Amino acid sequence: MRGNTMIRSILLTLLLLPLAVSAADKSLGEDSRWFVQVNLAAIRGASDDGALYGWLQREVIEDLEEEFGEGSVDDFDAITVFGTSDNGDGLGIVLDGRMDADMRERVIRRSAATPLEDVGDGNAYVLGGNEELAEEFDIEFDGDPLFMAFGERSGAFVTTSRALLEAFLDGARFERIAASELLIIRADPMLSGAVDTEAIGEGYGNWNSKVMRNIRRAGFALTDAGGGYDVNVELIAVDEAQAQALQNIVQGVIGLQALADEEPELSFVSSLQTQRDGERVSLSVQVSSEELMDLLD
Repeated sequence: MRGNTMIRSILLTLLLLPLAVSAADKSLGEDSRWFVQVNLAAIRGASDDGALYGWLQREVIEDLEEEFGEGSVDDFDAITVFGTSDNGDGLGIVLDGRMDADMRERVIRRSAATPLEDVGDGNAYVLGGNEELAEEFDIEFDGDPLFMAFGERSGAFVTTSRALLEAFLDGARFERIAASELLIIRADPMLSGAVDTEAIGEGYGNWNSKVMRNIRRAGFALTDAGGGYDVNVELIAVDEAQAQALQNIVQGVIGLQALADEEPELSFVSSLQTQRDGERVSLSVQVSSEELMDLLD
């Protein structure tokens, strides 16, 4: 799969439903095995002259605003998707921001949501699935129920788990999983994510990829950097020997890219920096807005 197709698919999934979330002491994500977050506020305020947000506007936001009204995404600050299980039972989607009553009604109506009667507070629903909307955004409503809940103020949450739904209604909110602590982030990331590979697929030994079997955890972040972006990736291997092997693989790719001229959109790979500290391998590179847009387009 080409990089721009994969990234677009991820962002489309993240931006599929306008939701909202507020801070609380309890955590929805403490048992998460992975998460991906799009920080819309940071993307809007980046020093790239609106390049990344403009791409989001063209590829994702315009479609959402056709469904939910012009400017409907303007008050959203961040969207997070996380998972607490392998089979989708623990999927959660949250977003920081504001959702007024009219917006809530549009989401409820367009997603064919019906009240979850046994909750009793009028803030929880079961998504029935608007067929036209589902087809447009490639959503499948078949199978287990998909729950949606609104917080007392602006918070809302969509999940496949009744237990997570009830935790949200009880005040729990998402906090990044421990895997995200891999990254030393000096600025508010525009995109970030992490995965505990040991916990997925009943342990890292069951991955088809030999490389993935040798990684216990992985995390990434894309942050603002003077008109471009800093990209940081950190991997924790199963032992120091495998960490060295991973670093050697990356350095080999860097060397090959430095000699290649067939894919100029990947020329930034030749400036990728790698470091190893025990079982930890850190990768970093600065990408210009033009280079990222070439890669996305």
